[in-house]
Amino acid sequence: MEISVLSKKLWCIHKQLILLFTPLVFLPLLFTLPEKEGKCLYVVVLMATFWCTEALPLAVTAMLPVCLFPTLGILPSKKVCPQYFLETNFLFLSGLVMASSIEEWGLHRRIALKVLSIVGVKPAWLIMGMMMTSSFLSMWLSNTATTAMMLPIANAILESLFGDLETLKEKCKSKDDPEVDIINGTFAAFSS
Repeated sequence: MEISVLSKKLWCIHKQLILLFTPLVFLPLLFTLPEKEGKCLYVVVLMATFWCTEALPLAVTAMLPVCLFPTLGILPSKKVCPQYFLETNFLFLSGLVMASSIEEWGLHRRIALKVLSIVGVKPAWLIMGMMMTSSFLSMWLSNTATTAMMLPIANAILESLFGDLETLKEKCKSKDDPEVDIINGTFAAFSS
């Protein structure tokens, strides 16, 4: 019984314990390997541990080389910092920021409703509408950002067609509902 209580208490602070003990456990790497290689391996192993356990937020873990490389004398900050500000990184960042702003202001719902009103609800036409929207967006954004923007649009289309997820599950259970035909792939209700 006491072991169970102790393990629960330790689990509550496991991230703090990882933050405290991981640098101490891997400290021998600094002294047993050649100077720069050992220090670099120390930072890499430390980051890998923090990344896998999420003891620190991933954004903080990703920024550790900016702090640790100059501090440990591996590389000067003039060589480390520019690697974080490459053009491709800003391309991804700007696309993801645009995707989140589109979702914040509800533009994804407007796009979804416009696609539905233009192409209708037939699956082939709906897929074509999604493909056209994706191709239009990918003219100006990276593919990753386009995918990030299309996900809320696709969710909005599904919500406008079928309602929320719980409603969709309930409709799938009832056989008398005409919308079940849409979900199951028979489109007798909309063909007329």
